[in-house]
Amino acid sequence: MLVRGNLLPPYFEKAFDNYFTTSRLTARADITTRGPNPFTASNSLSFYSRVRTLYYNDLTIPEKTPTEYDTTGFGSFLSRAMYTYRSESGLIGIQSGYDANVEWATGERTGNQHHQTTDIAGFATMQIQPADLISLQPGLRYAWNSHFASPLIYAMHVKAGPAKGFMFRTSYSSGFRAPSLKELYLYFVDVNHNITGNPNLSPERSKHLQLQASHRIEKVTYATETEARFFLNDIDNQITLAETGDGAYTYFNLDRSRSMGYVFSLRSSLYPLIDLRLGWGRTGKSNQLTPGEGLRLYWSPELTSEVTCRMDPIDLHMTAIYKYTGRTTRIYMDANGLL
Repeated sequence: MLVRGNLLPPYFEKAFDNYFTTSRLTARADITTRGPNPFTASNSLSFYSRVRTLYYNDLTIPEKTPTEYDTTGFGSFLSRAMYTYRSESGLIGIQSGYDANVEWATGERTGNQHHQTTDIAGFATMQIQPADLISLQPGLRYAWNSHFASPLIYAMHVKAGPAKGFMFRTSYSSGFRAPSLKELYLYFVDVNHNITGNPNLSPERSKHLQLQASHRIEKVTYATETEARFFLNDIDNQITLAETGDGAYTYFNLDRSRSMGYVFSLRSSLYPLIDLRLGWGRTGKSNQLTPGEGLRLYWSPELTSEVTCRMDPIDLHMTAIYKYTGRTTRIYMDANGLL
C-alpha cells in the first residue's frame, strides 16, 4: 500500500512517501474424541507483520531514495484442552483442563524492543445435582503469568427451578486479568488513532455477583418469558483508557471501580407472526480515582425494544430496533496526570 506525502515547499517537487507491506498467517488444529466423556483440544498459531519503508521522492529526476525502515510484528500461540466426565446417573459432572496463551511483539510500535508475555492456567469445574430442582456448579482456576503473580480464582453457580416455568440463578465469582502487550507497550499513533501504552500497569482483581429470576409460559400459539436480573461488579486496579488531551489516550489503573444495576426484560412470540422483545434497566457506576476517596454511583438508564414480523410463505422477515442509553461518565486526565 502506498501513502503519498504532501509536496514540500518552496518548489513542491519533492515529497516523502510511505510504502506498507503487510502479511498475516494463521494455523489451527482441533481435536475432539467421541463418546460420553469427550476430550477436546484447540491450538492456534498466528503471525502478523507490517513493513514500512519511507522514500524521499524527487520528482525532478525522478528518483526514490529509501530513508527509513520499520518492521512491526505481532504473534500469538493459543492452546486449550478440556476433558469432560459425567456419571451414568447424570448427577455429577466434571470438566478439567488447561489453557495457555503466549504473545510477543517487536518493532517501532513497541519501542523497537521485543516483548513477550506468557499465561498458563489449569481449571476444573464440577456440576452436582443433589435434587431434580437444584444444580450446583463450583469452579477453580489457577494461572501462572510471566510478569505478574496470579491468585487462585474461584466461582460458584446455583440454579433452581422450584415450580414449572420458574427458574432462579445466582452466581458469585472472583476474577484476575493481567495487562496485555498492547496495553503495556503499544504506541499507536496515526491519522485516526493516538493511543500510548503504559508499562507501569498493574493487574485487575475483581469480584462479581449476579441474581436472576425468570418465568416462562409456552402454549401452542404463543410463548412469553419475563426476567429480572441484578448484578454487582467490584474491580480493583481496573485497566481503562483515559483521554489526556487533544484526542490522545493512554491506559491507566483505576484504584477501584464498582458497577451495579438491574434489568427487567420481556420476550414474547405469537406463532408464527410476531416476536417482541422489551428491556429496561439502570446501571450505576462509580470510580475511586485515589485511595480513600468515597464511591458515589452515577446512574444511567437503558431502554431496548425489538419487534420482528415474519412472513414465512414469502420468506420475508422485517425487524425494527430501538435503543436508548442515558448519559454515562467518562474519565479525563489533565496535563498534570490527575484524573
